[in-house]
Amino acid sequence: MGETIQQDAGQLIARWADRARTEQPTAARVHHDILVDHLLVFLWELGRTLAEGGDPEPTRATRTAEVHGDQRWETGWSLAEVVRDYQILRIVIIEYLGEGVREPPSS
Repeated sequence: MGETIQQDAGQLIARWADRARTEQPTAARVHHDILVDHLLVFLWELGRTLAEGGDPEPTRATRTAEVHGDQRWETGWSLAEVVRDYQILRIVIIEYLGEGVREPPSS
C-alpha cells in the first residue's frame, strides 16, 4: 500500500482536488499550488511509513501532516474545512487502494 501511495501520489492528488472542490467550494483555494505541494510531501511520507511497516512513534509523516494542516489554517480555512479536507483525502486513498485490491485485507 505504501509504495502505491508513493507511486500514484499524483493521481491521488488529482482525485482529492476534484472531490475537495466539489465538497468544499467555499474553502480558500488561493494558494492551491502550495496546498498541492504540501500534499505531495505528505503522501510520500505516509507511503514511506506504510511501506516500512509503520512506526508507533511520531514520524515524518506525522510532521508533514501537521505542516499540511497548518498551511490550510494559515490560508484562512476554518477548522471544519481542515478536518473535512483530511476526511476527503482518507476517502480518496481508501477508494483508490480498493480499486486495485480484489479482496479487502483481513484484520
